[in-house]
Amino acid sequence: MPPGASSVFGAPLLLVAAQLTIGRADVWLPAVLSDRSFKIADLKRIVDAILPYLRRSERLLRPRLEFMFGPVGDRIIGLICLLLAT
Repeated sequence: MPPGASSVFGAPLLLVAAQLTIGRADVWLPAVLSDRSFKIADLKRIVDAILPYLRRSERLLRPRLEFMFGPVGDRIIGLICLLLAT
């Protein structure tokens, strides 16, 4: 990666991870990002390509760590992401 790439990718991660850590239900993004969209046909194409791999990995990844899915788990994951992004 070229110099400075970590700042470009780290800044959005810090923004989202901080919001996850404090428990926000909806992620706030600057208007430049939140106003962007893409075509549903493109999303469908991506999902169709990924779905077979996702189904295969789902069979291997059970049972899940259920305590990590919920308000407390979201904050723990957000804090870990925040620490890794700094």
